Amino acid sequence: MKKRSIFILSMLLLLLPFVLKSEPGQGVDLRVLAISSFDIIPDNLQERTFGTGFADTVITKLSTIEGLRLIERTQLERAKKRLGLGLEEVITEELAFKLGEMLDADIVILGSIQTSRDRFKVSTKTLDMETKEVKVFTSEPISMVEGIKGIENDIEPLNIVHNQIAMNITGEMGVKLDEKQVEIVKKDYTNSGSAYISYARGRDFYVKYTLSDNDKAIEFFTKAIESDPNYALAYASLGDSYAQKVGLSQGKNLDFLEKSIEVSEKALEVDPKLPEGYKSLGLAYTYKGFFMRDEDALSSAIEHYEKALLFNPYYVDVHLNLGRIYLTKGNINKALSMCQRAIELDYGYSLGHIYIGLVYRDMKEYKKALGEFLKALDIEKEMKTPESSIALNAHVLSGMTYVELNNFDKALAEYDLAIKIDPDYPPSHAGLGALYYKKRDKTKAKEEFELYLKLAPDGEFVESVKKMLDEIE
Repeated sequence: MKKRSIFILSMLLLLLPFVLKSEPGQGVDLRVLAISSFDIIPDNLQERTFGTGFADTVITKLSTIEGLRLIERTQLERAKKRLGLGLEEVITEELAFKLGEMLDADIVILGSIQTSRDRFKVSTKTLDMETKEVKVFTSEPISMVEGIKGIENDIEPLNIVHNQIAMNITGEMGVKLDEKQVEIVKKDYTNSGSAYISYARGRDFYVKYTLSDNDKAIEFFTKAIESDPNYALAYASLGDSYAQKVGLSQGKNLDFLEKSIEVSEKALEVDPKLPEGYKSLGLAYTYKGFFMRDEDALSSAIEHYEKALLFNPYYVDVHLNLGRIYLTKGNINKALSMCQRAIELDYGYSLGHIYIGLVYRDMKEYKKALGEFLKALDIEKEMKTPESSIALNAHVLSGMTYVELNNFDKALAEYDLAIKIDPDYPPSHAGLGALYYKKRDKTKAKEEFELYLKLAPDGEFVESVKKMLDEIE
């Protein structure tokens, strides 16, 4: 059977009437990419959350089905940025076809929810990327007091639709489910409407990847758990947010790592087969290993990431984090393999190119490393985020690599660009100090090294910086 991929916009998958039925005796291998929300008609900012939550729940259900390869929400958001699309921008058919081509999709699904006082209904448009054919499906109206807003008081109708969608997709695609798999797919992640809404709002803030938005995500995930103490997805997302708070603050707030481990373990206690739980637990141990120099924590991170990949082999960030850990442990072959796999899954992921560059630097293949760092910068410019944290790191690493290639002028230019983005980013000053040290400019080298130690007294370059300072003095 031909391998095909499905690109799902607005995650409305009620029927796929002409798509992807497998031949008898053959399995299914489908690449499923889901945009994070429904379009609400008429548009209502307060109701957009319902679309986000619905999409997230269905994606999670589909990720449990063997043969469906779910691509992460963040990959889609990166693709939208590369086309210059805003987070809330409506995806027209024309834009959908462009995104489908960019992401090598076979099928694109556009969708919307039409709401009224006491009911709502969903519509889908199925776009065939090869024939350019568009087919439309509209569901029967779903009665509910207060329309879609009634979900907060009665989530049961929505849970029924979740299950119908997941089971309908597996049937249309010829995926055979045994009794246990059916039970897993039909499992309701929460029976609390208020928990569902809080969780969806938390996801919206989480994926913005800033400290302030991450704090809001923590607040909403906590509310979700207060409404439903057995909401495994909310525990896993809270664990992710606690760990991300440490990562976004470059090793500050380390006490949140133990909180992350605690709630991630709770997620797995509620649902032992939840890949998001293993991923969040792995992330907490990753940061514990890196920022607290704990080798046992890194080993635990590997263990949990590998379990996450057993349930979802297409987690891009898990592959990257494993690559980073293997690099730290000196296993270059595994590090390169993991990072390359991540790029295979999402070539437009700038962070993936940075990680591969780090592996090449460790291999002393500096020209290859530089090529990866510059590729990361090109992607960030294409996404109109030239001052992102990824771009900042790419400039610093490009500077360090130019130094290794004895191109001091270009190295200095890269460090200058990094300092313009963030004057207080410690690695920029460590790199500049090393550049001046190599040029035998002791005064400037000492100035940059001392500034680095002031900004990051426990930073990753402290030992080498102190060593060079001792030699200068």
